[in-house]
Amino acid sequence: MTDPAVALFVREPFPSVSTGTSVDGALVDTRHPVEVVSEMDDGGVVFGDGIEGDRLDFGWGMRLRVEVAEQRLHLVRA
Repeated sequence: MTDPAVALFVREPFPSVSTGTSVDGALVDTRHPVEVVSEMDDGGVVFGDGIEGDRLDFGWGMRLRVEVAEQRLHLVRA
């Protein structure tokens, strides 16, 4: 059995003059959820599966919490 964890990546970390980019990824485990607050004036989005069509708008001041779910996904090869 392996430790439950989720890798979080910022696909296009855009450094602005006022905010910079101090985080471009994180390892999220059961003890360390990650909270993100948007500082994007316009056009910020989040998506969890790499498919931009499933995106959610993530504008200024919105908060996102990423944590490991209690229920696990099990992949089965046929």
